[in-house]
Amino acid sequence: PGETPSNYMLRGIIEYLVSSNPTAKRLRERFVFIVIPMLNPDGVTAGNTRTTLLGDDLNRHWHEPEQKHRPLDFFKGFLSKLRSQRDIFLAVDLHAHSRRKNIFSYGCTPSKEYVARDRLPVGYERVFPYILSKMCDAFKYEQCTFDLKKGREGTSRSVLFKDFQIRAAYTIEASFLGGNFGKYDGLHYTTADYERFGKQFCDAIWEFSDEEKMKWYLREIRARQTADSDESEESDYSSEGLSEDDAFPASPREVYKEVYPLQII
Repeated sequence: PGETPSNYMLRGIIEYLVSSNPTAKRLRERFVFIVIPMLNPDGVTAGNTRTTLLGDDLNRHWHEPEQKHRPLDFFKGFLSKLRSQRDIFLAVDLHAHSRRKNIFSYGCTPSKEYVARDRLPVGYERVFPYILSKMCDAFKYEQCTFDLKKGREGTSRSVLFKDFQIRAAYTIEASFLGGNFGKYDGLHYTTADYERFGKQFCDAIWEFSDEEKMKWYLREIRARQTADSDESEESDYSSEGLSEDDAFPASPREVYKEVYPLQII
């Protein structure tokens, strides 16, 4: 099928998580990982790149799946049950991109009301992609966006963010082509490169789960935004006018007393 890079990223994630690596062991002890390898088996069997057997793009129907979108119906039911039992720390949907280069992510922009409700720091949703950019040579933070354009309301990240209140909900895109910066500038990615990103992705989860490191990365992100005179994001992401207490109203440990990240692939 068309989005094979995501399969190799997932392979890297799984192989790392079940390995004897000390960080992998700590991740297994602290978190429960739920891996959904494919939501579109019928379409893939038919050779479709991203549509179902009926020709529907499942990643545009998360907001109102109908009877014919049974994989989404079943999964959202499972997720609702899971959400009622425990908090979800992280949700990620792995994809591949046929036009843009590098590896990057799409996130969601919370309103001030959303931030006040979940009690996590302003800009919290930007930290995990930023950490990925520090740990993975192929990941470009400057290419990440945190808004929902028209027609993207039915994507997984939008529904996970809005309906299931998962602040750290992302789509990660890996280019079919390769990179245009750093060590990968002008080079195609290999399957080993995608698998390597899967391992680095897991290391980033561990880094993200460290409360003090998360705050440090967030301060660095805000400093970069302040220094960037061309910053065009909404002011909700600026620390300007915020006291330290406003900027960090509650720690992730306080919000997620029992932390179980949900890995959606």
